[in-house]
Amino acid sequence: MANTTTRYSAAGTTRADRMTFHILERGKVVSSIMEGVISKPMNFKENAAIAKKIPQSKIISVDISGAALQICRKNVNLNKLNSRVICMQADAKQAPPRGMGSYDMIVCNPPYIPSEEIGTLDHSVKDFEPVLALHGGDDGLEFYRAIAKNYADALKPGGYLAFEFGMGQGDGVCTILEQNGYTILERSRDYNDRERAVLAQYGRKEA
Repeated sequence: MANTTTRYSAAGTTRADRMTFHILERGKVVSSIMEGVISKPMNFKENAAIAKKIPQSKIISVDISGAALQICRKNVNLNKLNSRVICMQADAKQAPPRGMGSYDMIVCNPPYIPSEEIGTLDHSVKDFEPVLALHGGDDGLEFYRAIAKNYADALKPGGYLAFEFGMGQGDGVCTILEQNGYTILERSRDYNDRERAVLAQYGRKEA
């Protein structure tokens, strides 16, 4: 991650964010007034995109990296979003901090590169991104397991979880979600027709 502050640009939204907007616009989410969204500060453009697209939203940007959070706070100030975006340090592999509250939606693009692929990444990636932001464990799914399990308590009843994932990981991520009580609502492809994101709802039971 470059050590810079930036103004919001809508072009920077991830597949998970675009899918979230798409679902909201189609009315699949009954209440489009999002009282709380958890997102990731290392992708501040995406956080700002959510804040702009859903003006009623309150966003908690969560990351384990103090450096990432420092940049996030600078960007929040620069974009005048102090009243709606809060930066918080937390470990996705652990239970959410006490007092964190409950939220309507979690939008997350976690590290998903498998251990054996870290060393083979292009220099344009590995020379500019910290390993902490890339390495997803032996199979690349470590964070998906942890978040699906640990952060269910941070969702309101019927809350939503939107994940972006690596190529070929869709079935594995969806299995993890279903094993943890989520119902898959939609799987999304990118502009190159590659499946890269999923939206799920916690606690929903299909009729």
